[in-house]
Amino acid sequence: MWEDGSIEVQGLDFPLFPSGPTGADAKVITKMWGKWGPSFVAASKQNGVHPIHLASLCYIESQGNEKSAAACEPTYCGALWKEGLCASQGGPEKYCAGGLMAFTSQSAKMFGHTMTWYMENPDQMIIDAGHLLVMKIQSRKGDFLSGVKGYNGSGTCAANGPAAGIMNMYGQSDYLTKFIRTANALAKWNIASNIASLDSTRPPGSTVGPVGAAAGVGLILGLVGFMFIETTQGFPITNALFGVMERLKRDRSQTSRSYAHEFY
Repeated sequence: MWEDGSIEVQGLDFPLFPSGPTGADAKVITKMWGKWGPSFVAASKQNGVHPIHLASLCYIESQGNEKSAAACEPTYCGALWKEGLCASQGGPEKYCAGGLMAFTSQSAKMFGHTMTWYMENPDQMIIDAGHLLVMKIQSRKGDFLSGVKGYNGSGTCAANGPAAGIMNMYGQSDYLTKFIRTANALAKWNIASNIASLDSTRPPGSTVGPVGAAAGVGLILGLVGFMFIETTQGFPITNALFGVMERLKRDRSQTSRSYAHEFY
């Protein structure tokens, strides 16, 4: 896996959709990124998952349609219906699965919310989906592709399988194949080439609000205090930060190319 989010598979280079950069998949992915790109980038800062990998999950699960969901009815949601939790029974749930990142009611409950709430807060679903992916990766001994499979409810794949194994032999091959192809389409076809420019973009519909304004005032006061300490004590914090940054730069240069199971 490369720093730009693309995924190289031994013997297959960077697998892409056969339809090419002007095909149906590329068009839907481009439209999805245009709508949700700022949200993927903003969420990445909170959950540590590459924006392209968040987008890849989103494409597989909903193709960017935040309204995609299964209604909480006995046909689709037997467990919730049995407990009397569906809205038509007077319960809190209008849906039992779905949304932008295709949570189940169980996943939603893990983060303290309902599916209905997530359907109305898709940006937060992206953030929590990244956290969920990281948990799946960690529970599978840090293997990235096994974590992706885990997000879809499956087991693990070999950490260093051959190309045919990664793409075809470990079960749910379509899911992993689509994930890899989507990540490569976003990176190699320059669909997500504006990631850097989106770094300062707030998610759609977000506002500063009174809490944000108060935080801004607090930040300014904090900066004043910081500058007083720095200028009167010989810049101790700045010097320490420079040391950390130099070490990170050296470490990054030594590991600019890392395999998927080592990335997170």
